[in-house]
Amino acid sequence: MAATDQTYRNQKTLDIVFAVSCILMLLGTLWMFWQDYDRQFKHIQRQFRDVEEALSEYQMLAALPSQEQVAEARNKVTAAKKEYEAAHNKLLSRERELMAKHDLADFAYRSLKADFDSKTSLYNIAVEHLGKAEEPKRQKELQEEAEKLYKEMSELQDRLIKAQDELDQIKQQINKEVTQPLEGPQQQFNRAEEELKKLTANFDRYAKATVQKRWKWDDIFRSLPILDAFESPTKIKQVWLPELTIDYGGFKDVPRFDRCISCHLGIDRANFDHASLKRLTLSPELARKELEKAEARKKELEGKEGSEEQIKRMEGQIAQLKEEVKRSEGMQKRLDIAREILEARKAAGENLGFDPDKLPTKVNWLKLDKGQIAMYAAHPRLDLFVDANSPHPMEKFGCTICHQGQGSATDFVNAAHTPADAGQEEEWHKEYGWAHNHFWDFPMLSSRFTESSCLKCHHEVTDLIRYGSKTEAPKLLRGYELVREYGCFGCHEIAGIKSGREVGPDLRLEPQPALAYL
Repeated sequence: MAATDQTYRNQKTLDIVFAVSCILMLLGTLWMFWQDYDRQFKHIQRQFRDVEEALSEYQMLAALPSQEQVAEARNKVTAAKKEYEAAHNKLLSRERELMAKHDLADFAYRSLKADFDSKTSLYNIAVEHLGKAEEPKRQKELQEEAEKLYKEMSELQDRLIKAQDELDQIKQQINKEVTQPLEGPQQQFNRAEEELKKLTANFDRYAKATVQKRWKWDDIFRSLPILDAFESPTKIKQVWLPELTIDYGGFKDVPRFDRCISCHLGIDRANFDHASLKRLTLSPELARKELEKAEARKKELEGKEGSEEQIKRMEGQIAQLKEEVKRSEGMQKRLDIAREILEARKAAGENLGFDPDKLPTKVNWLKLDKGQIAMYAAHPRLDLFVDANSPHPMEKFGCTICHQGQGSATDFVNAAHTPADAGQEEEWHKEYGWAHNHFWDFPMLSSRFTESSCLKCHHEVTDLIRYGSKTEAPKLLRGYELVREYGCFGCHEIAGIKSGREVGPDLRLEPQPALAYL
């Protein structure tokens, strides 16, 4: 067969296929990078910064002092400062004269002290050499040298004492003629400043937090792909629990890694309660709509039999909504006043610790649904759970030891959340794409079953009653009481309950039932 340049396959077709496959591989790689970068917890943490800013802004406006009070306090500070400066100016020439004397006396004292220390060191060396010398001639020379140094050292010591006395006299003179006359004006100025700080302390703290929590350009830069691997403002947060292990079905239990706080970011912050977070969403328009709905609902109930209690509850709700409408409508005005107060204090030369120009010019109203509010809200009963000073601190107990679920997950579905009912299941399926995770053996307990986890440690159950009659797990304790009351352990073996009082006869035919039960 003759040789030919013809290839087995068409070269042009191969080039096209190769080019297309390269493009597809590039797109697939980019898609992979984006899928890895665009994680759910990052969006949640980014939104939480807005929540922190809005809540700090709300708390700042709640702590807003009146302009009159701030102006009065500022005037007191200014007046006290002028009084101090006037008193100080009168004594300025005398202070300079005395300070010049003080500096000269201090210099003379330090010079003598240096010479005295030098002679003392030389004398000690001479005495040491004298003790080691063996020849009489050498001993005599060293003895004469030591005596000479001792004499010089004694003279310097006398001069040093006189210099110290002179310096002390000048210091006493400064204290008598300068410091003491200025003590009164200085104390008055300090008191005025303390009153101003006391008046504006909380306001300033929340204003500074509002500025710091704003999402700035450097946050955007640090959250870019690849760069976010170094110092990203959004990162996975976790609690390592080496003593609270979990059995994955292998040969050894492994420590828990709970990453729930990557999304539940306000879980240990008492000020992130449901009511406060709900308030951040009630703009004037939304608050008025809620009020109109409540009033319409009340009208529907009027005239219906047995609706008195519902109407009473609606009246309380309407009164609360009216307050919310009034509050939300006044928020923008309060923000303008806050900016005016801070600008005036900045112009007066006060160091605020932040730039008031970076405060928002408009009230930051958030759009949070009930699920997001629940996610960002603090844990109930921080005196009992999560808080570092509680009996169950988060650093020691984590989350999944009580709630179950997949603690190592960082998205809603893989965390194995469990809906409370069929309605919530349908809602989660539509909004979050929720589905039961068949690959995880420990789904999260529904909220109504969470108290059952207390039995993992509180085997006696009754130790859940604290502070007299206060019960920490009322559902669990009620169930325990029902089991004992109805004698469930008579038929069912229950761990922790060995026996109880008899509540009924033996229903078996043999032996014959006792006459007392007939």
